Amino acid sequence: YEKVRLRGEGGFGVVWEVRARAEPGRRFALKVIEVDDVATANAGVLEATRLAECRHPNLLAAREQFFHNRWGEAHWLARLCVAPWELCIVMELCAEGSLWELLDRLWDADESLPERVILQVGAQLAGALACIHARGLVHRDVKPENVFIARRDADGALAIKLGDLGQALQLDAPRRAPKSFRGAALKHAPPPGLRPIASATGLSG
Repeated sequence: YEKVRLRGEGGFGVVWEVRARAEPGRRFALKVIEVDDVATANAGVLEATRLAECRHPNLLAAREQFFHNRWGEAHWLARLCVAPWELCIVMELCAEGSLWELLDRLWDADESLPERVILQVGAQLAGALACIHARGLVHRDVKPENVFIARRDADGALAIKLGDLGQALQLDAPRRAPKSFRGAALKHAPPPGLRPIASATGLSG
């Protein structure tokens, strides 16, 4: 794969837009996770496996995964297993970016998503989560940064994909509830999600 441009970065690593050398006309998202220990490697592989197993129109699809040594396979440190290894997960590319990026632009322009679009996005997310839940998984990190826009129509309608299953929890028994917290706390939620909302109850959030 050839890197085209940087798409995002964070504590998990970086995401690049790449083109496949064997298919020059196609582009993908390449998530690169620096592997410092076995636990990090296992978590990354598990995420890629979950993405590959959960098939749904509104879930980000994984293409493949592989380990890459930044110093080259022939480097003497690589043979000692102390070279800087990276786990690479190749996924479908959502060229429109994330829902967070769209909300941020709307926020700066003092605009918001129409109610019908919000309902459309909610329905698509519900379908994606139903697919995950049917496999006994709980996502635990649903937020605008992890919702990607696959298509934005002229009328404003959005086709979205839910991604990032790195925090997902496999429940080992039916109806068992997760007992640990993961993902973004409410106090860290994106500002677009915190606009005051008046209601007949007199409450705002």
